[in-house]
Amino acid sequence: MAVGSIIHLNRAKKRRSGCKGERLVLKQQAMGAIKGGNCEQLQMYIKNGFDVNERVLVILTESKIHYALPLCWALECTGTNSTQIVSILLENGVDLRKRVEPVRYYEEEGGIISYKSNDTYLHVAVKNNKLECIQLLLDYGADVKAANISGESPFHCALVYGYWESAEILIDHNGQSQYPCTSILDSVFVDLLENKKRELILKLLASGYDIRHDPSILRVTSPRHLCKEFDDTCTKFFNLILTRIKSPDSLMQICRKTLRQIPGNKCSPKLFERLEISRFLKDFLSLKILWRNNKHIM
Repeated sequence: MAVGSIIHLNRAKKRRSGCKGERLVLKQQAMGAIKGGNCEQLQMYIKNGFDVNERVLVILTESKIHYALPLCWALECTGTNSTQIVSILLENGVDLRKRVEPVRYYEEEGGIISYKSNDTYLHVAVKNNKLECIQLLLDYGADVKAANISGESPFHCALVYGYWESAEILIDHNGQSQYPCTSILDSVFVDLLENKKRELILKLLASGYDIRHDPSILRVTSPRHLCKEFDDTCTKFFNLILTRIKSPDSLMQICRKTLRQIPGNKCSPKLFERLEISRFLKDFLSLKILWRNNKHIM
């Protein structure tokens, strides 16, 4: 090979090596801007070629590394401007179909352990209770019912972590689904009752969530089991819900019967029969009217 050709090849290798080094620096700078909440810097790095869909090596500790997607990194960081950072990344073409890469743990003996969740961005947002980011992802078309490796949807994750506001947002976007009976969590509905989350219970019932199949109900032996520490108002509300669990009647039928038992009630149960709405929404409206008009009784 001629000397000139060798020199030319060496120069080409150096250029490629230099380009790789520059790209690596750009990636690290962009991830730093994401963590620090620096919107202007992030926009500049994107303009200079930073790929919002490329995984970037993040060294968390000496024995813990993560090939993080930029949007996941933004959702997991608790710094300032996280919502604005998420918005910038979404505006620049984030692929919402991508899944989280497992975090890798290096053992002293040389082995590698990785925990794969196969979470979507929406799962990550829910697990970090980023309400505004959840709404942003939904606005951009995130799959509200996508399942991770455990078969859990974002809605299930919200229930697991007790993030009730996140759960309500997902219900409003038709993200609810029956909790898998194989789940390690067995206290979803009981937790809702004990935290007095009446509105969320109503939304779950209205959306068709069958609380008879919720594994947490197996823990309920009697109304006293739940209501011994609550006042009479809560006790009566819980009793109505427990009746819904144990009765073959629909919630609407339960409400009709309860309405008839309330002295001086002016709300006719026949009004519900003339409503051209779905059964679950009808059930929901029945219970809402009953709750609003008779708080002193329930």
